[in-house]
Amino acid sequence: IGISALWILFSIVVGGDLFGLVGMVVGVPLFATFYGLAREFVHYMLDNRGLDSEGNHVGEVVEDDGIDGSKLILEKVNEIADEIRSKGGL
Repeated sequence: IGISALWILFSIVVGGDLFGLVGMVVGVPLFATFYGLAREFVHYMLDNRGLDSEGNHVGEVVEDDGIDGSKLILEKVNEIADEIRSKGGL
C-alpha cells in the first residue's frame, strides 16, 4: 500500500493507547485498510471531477516553462536583499 513510517508509528501508538498490546498488533492492518480505502475514495472523486492527483484537468497539457522553481525563489530573494541594501538596511 505504501504507507509511510510515520503513519505506521501513529497506528501503533494509537492502537496501543486504546487497546493495549492487541491494539498495537491489530492497529497497523486496520489503519492500512482505512488508508487504502480513503486513498481509493479520493482517486475516485478526483476522477469524477476530471482532475489528476495534482489538480490539473485530465487532458489539460501543462507546459513546462523551463524555469526551475529554486532559481526563481533565489532570484526573488536576491531582489529583496538588493532592495534592503539600497535602503541602507544591510
